[in-house]
Amino acid sequence: MKNVLNHEIPFEKFFEEISRIPRGSGNEAAVADYLVAFAEERGLWVHRDALHNVIIKKPGTGAGKDKAPLMLQCHSDMVCVKLPGCTHNFETDPIPFVLDGSILRADGTTLGADNGTGMANILTILDAEGLEHPPIEGVFTTSEEVGMFGAQALDYSLLEAKRMIGLDSGGENVGSVNAAGYEQIKITKSYAEETACGSAVEVVISGLRGGHSGTRIHQERANGIKLMADLLQTLKNKKIGLRLVSMEAGQVTNAIPDGCTAVFLTEQPEETLEVIASYTAALQKTLEDTEPDLQIRAIKLAASPEGLEALSRKATGEVIDLLLMLPSGLLAKSMEIPDFTLASANVAIVSLQQGKLKVDISCRAAEEFRLDLVENQILACARVLGMEAAAADRSPCWEYEKDSKLRAQASDLMEKEWGVPFVPKFTHGGLECGYFAKNIPGLDICCIGPRCGDAHGPKEWLDLESCKKVCAFFRKLLTALANE
Repeated sequence: MKNVLNHEIPFEKFFEEISRIPRGSGNEAAVADYLVAFAEERGLWVHRDALHNVIIKKPGTGAGKDKAPLMLQCHSDMVCVKLPGCTHNFETDPIPFVLDGSILRADGTTLGADNGTGMANILTILDAEGLEHPPIEGVFTTSEEVGMFGAQALDYSLLEAKRMIGLDSGGENVGSVNAAGYEQIKITKSYAEETACGSAVEVVISGLRGGHSGTRIHQERANGIKLMADLLQTLKNKKIGLRLVSMEAGQVTNAIPDGCTAVFLTEQPEETLEVIASYTAALQKTLEDTEPDLQIRAIKLAASPEGLEALSRKATGEVIDLLLMLPSGLLAKSMEIPDFTLASANVAIVSLQQGKLKVDISCRAAEEFRLDLVENQILACARVLGMEAAAADRSPCWEYEKDSKLRAQASDLMEKEWGVPFVPKFTHGGLECGYFAKNIPGLDICCIGPRCGDAHGPKEWLDLESCKKVCAFFRKLLTALANE
């Protein structure tokens, strides 16, 4: 196969080699084979586990021979997304590179720079000869993109390092300095339905912006489930009797629901439609700046002579009360760091069918204590209404440390080499760093990477000139750490 990149440059050689190996999340066996072979060919210590996590260790050299080890960490899987009509097979085909000057993209697919750049950077260091550095522990985790399962299962007892450079971050002198903890809470209750008559009304809320519940939660984006609950409560306030038949919204827990659909029975259909029309006009005016495409459609459905199965009015009130009480949106922000979200919740999914209610809520926080606070609030909402609630899939926080020695050392070198300091990037999303921080107490973490963008989509790109710059910086940083 003809090379697109310059294999005289180690980073480009390794990036192209791993990009020829299918490595979608859950399909990392072949790339793990590559990593193990790489280590064995160089006589390096290597460990591979059942999830295809790989650890490679390289002894220190020169002045770094007897220094404390340094961990270099990345994930080996990638998101596999392609354009409509693209025939690429992510199970068998190499990523089709398209090079435009120094900008590298793929032809109709994700590029895999997230986190192929981290892999290539670590392989470059492990392969380097004549480079002075402390002992290196290269850690390649799997299934990061679908739940950080590799980081969860990793045997941390195999690692000695108390300092780590995370390479799942990009921007040259801009890097992540924290990661939010994440948790899902599921609330359920089964109701005995009743056969009831009346007019069935369907209400559809649509056109909301939605978006990622970590990166967009602070932007005051409306939640379709919360709006539906408020609309139904408004009808109740107007003395309109309701019996819920069904409700559906949301697909995944990490997305703000961009709409909601509900069907209910009422004996006051005309008055119901009037109230909904008035509510819609007021809501559209209130949210015209943040949700300009908001629409609410209400229609009276054909009557059923036998009636419909629906919740009682009391049960309907419980469902509405729950959805109103659940915390959602931005819950706390930093008073010291601009635009830094400290805690949030997202009422993400609701399903009411045949009397079975299921509600999924996700919550995030920058500190474990704050995550506990949000969890307690959500569980209390369920408890007072006699509903079952269970927390699951909790991932740990990487809490921000103001006084990171490793980050200070990297920043000082950036000032010297590039004339700019390290710029901290505060995130409300999750990173594997949380698992490493949890399992290795006192671990000092710094995240660095080259310029890249549009991850998780077919427009993903990577700046190869930035890669050269960052690779040169890594070599100087490792030498500086060897001689500290």
